[in-house]
Amino acid sequence: MQRRGRQSEFGSLRSRLRARKRRGVVVLEFIIAIPLLIILVLAVIEFALIFKVNQQVAAASKYGAKLASEISRFHADNPNLRNFNTASAPSNQSLKYRIDQFLQQQGLTASCGVRLEHNACGMLPLTPNQPYPVIANPSNCDCTPPNDPQVPNAVLPNGETEVAYVRVTVGLPLVESNVPDLLSYFGFSVENFVIQHTTTMRIEPNNTPPDIVVTGVLVSVPANHTPQNDMQNCDGTFQITNALGTTTNSHIVTIDFNGNGSSDLEQSSGLGYLWTVSAESPAPTPGGLPSNNGTTFNGIQFAVPNDPNTNGTTTEDEVTYSYTVTLTVTDSCSQSASCDIHVEITTRDSSPAP
Repeated sequence: MQRRGRQSEFGSLRSRLRARKRRGVVVLEFIIAIPLLIILVLAVIEFALIFKVNQQVAAASKYGAKLASEISRFHADNPNLRNFNTASAPSNQSLKYRIDQFLQQQGLTASCGVRLEHNACGMLPLTPNQPYPVIANPSNCDCTPPNDPQVPNAVLPNGETEVAYVRVTVGLPLVESNVPDLLSYFGFSVENFVIQHTTTMRIEPNNTPPDIVVTGVLVSVPANHTPQNDMQNCDGTFQITNALGTTTNSHIVTIDFNGNGSSDLEQSSGLGYLWTVSAESPAPTPGGLPSNNGTTFNGIQFAVPNDPNTNGTTTEDEVTYSYTVTLTVTDSCSQSASCDIHVEITTRDSSPAP
């Protein structure tokens, strides 16, 4: 009985030692696991916050592209695509300012860079348009958009419809105020990372052709030849004739034309002007058919028909020379419009039948 009692005591002691050993292992495992669990929890929180910021930057990029896509190309009124993302943009109107406002409403800092590209004139692939000066300049915040073969060049079917695109890239640094650097204590810092998103959208307003306004001044006219109506703007006919039974003292009519009243919605200057004169046979023009590429077309001479009189016993048919003065105005996007002014000069019999 005594031996059995001792064995029972030894068994109980061994059980207690084993239990203590297991508790020690559990405590040791827990001590080892705590940092890993903390890192795991912090990593989940960190990447959740980064994912949220990533979505907000993507939304900011879409917001900026939408703003740029709604602006007329090279519009004379600010803001416009020409200066929309440059330091010369109007105060509180630049694309970067608007995007930074959007980010700040989400509780984020201003972007480290915004890049605007476009092919608004439909002539070239997307090209940079003076990206806004970078305010914060981390080494990896250059806002260079990725190569995007899916972005088509402009298509101009029959020269009637213009398709163009804008591409906006936004970069945001993961500074402490944007995403807490929770893992920096464990050697996994995100402070030097930049989230970047690019959005491409079609430009909504089509390029409009110039609006042409032409004025004309009659500089010289033969005696007894007088205008029969006012000079029309476009597609009108300006008539000059003499009264039946009157003679002329010259065979030249001189007119000055002016196209300075022409305008274009997309640009306030830099329009191209081309003037040409054509004549219907057999109407001649002294010195040939002139042309000019300026805003004015001065001193244009038109030949006056000779007196059709052959004798004083009959009334000869009048003779008319017809001319067309064409002004073609072209904007920076290769959109053009033309205006035709028709000039008719008539000479009637100076000695009609009595």
